[in-house]
Amino acid sequence: MSILVADDAEANRRLIALILTRAGANVVTACNGREALKLMADREFSVVLMDMQMPDIDGYQATQMIRSTGCETPIIALTGNAMTGDRQRCIDSGCTDFLTKPVHVDRLLTTVAKYTGAVSPEDAKVEPGSRVVNFR
Repeated sequence: MSILVADDAEANRRLIALILTRAGANVVTACNGREALKLMADREFSVVLMDMQMPDIDGYQATQMIRSTGCETPIIALTGNAMTGDRQRCIDSGCTDFLTKPVHVDRLLTTVAKYTGAVSPEDAKVEPGSRVVNFR
């Protein structure tokens, strides 16, 4: 399974990539929407995790541009905005689902599993107080 993580914050990219890599995914990262679009034009991904607040081309614009090509890859919005209406705005822009930041490991794995079936949350154990995934 190949996952694209697009986020302008390096710490977020590293953390999410670490979690997903330890869960068995191949992770490619992009630091902005423009880079995410280029990567998606060159290869297929099982799922995309898209930060919605990026400079230049934000996640809303990038998602709309991806959808305009007919691409049906699941796109999961990542946003620090959790106010009423934020989820709907992401869905309206073409996102398949929505996660708030900071991202919780179990929610991340469960959401990815929902769209790929490749990461089984039942097989992953998250230790309390830890951001490290341990498999049984």
